Amino acid sequence: MERLTEELILADINELHREMNTDPSLKKLLTTKAKDFPPDSEYLFLIRELTEHADETLLDIIEMSLKYSMRGTKTKSYFVKAKDRLIGFVAYIVMGNEIIEVKMFSFDVSRPNPVIIRDLENLVVKLLKEGFEKISWSAMPENGANAIYERAIAKFNGKSKMKDDIIRYVIEKKDVEWGLYN
Repeated sequence: MERLTEELILADINELHREMNTDPSLKKLLTTKAKDFPPDSEYLFLIRELTEHADETLLDIIEMSLKYSMRGTKTKSYFVKAKDRLIGFVAYIVMGNEIIEVKMFSFDVSRPNPVIIRDLENLVVKLLKEGFEKISWSAMPENGANAIYERAIAKFNGKSKMKDDIIRYVIEKKDVEWGLYN
């Protein structure tokens, strides 16, 4: 059986538009307005975590992350690519030697959760190996992906905490058992 190999590539909006032009299901996913997603959709929660506008789309989120900057931070945006197809999106905000927010989603609506857990775990290992001391992200309590996030932080001896109706997930390099990842 052939192994699927994935890589993170710098996000290039032109490459995404080319892919959307050849894949109608991807175009539909990325251009669906938040208000048109089912109420329990992880995609809806992602959009709602970033904006309150019901007309926003996942494509808007990607474009926003490519332009986003905040004093003292740097946003990094990537596509997850397997073979010659884009299969997901990852963005994170760097502040000093910490990652203060991570957002990611799969382009595979039939099985987004297995992709997210694998990609999140791979990203955490990659970022910790690059020298970041702390990785954190947030999610709304009703987001179905919280079970995935809890599994990920448990694997890395991380912590979660509810504050102001948001769950904050934190993984610190000092708490990780490195024998598992070397």
